[in-house]
Amino acid sequence: MKGLSRKEVEEYLEGYEIQPDALEELIRRKNGCFRLLSRALENVARLTEANQHITLESITKASSMMLI
Repeated sequence: MKGLSRKEVEEYLEGYEIQPDALEELIRRKNGCFRLLSRALENVARLTEANQHITLESITKASSMMLI
């Protein structure tokens, strides 16, 4: 189990309106774990309105929701 590659993350995020710096942050933070990437995206969806771009700020806020 080697975790997610950069290409796998990029392919998974196809179709999302995501800013380049936000994409790079998700790739950096993925830690090879699909579950963490999925949870981060679920939290981003809770914070953003429909058709809104995913930004670095929204990823940072979503990540803070995961800390307990």
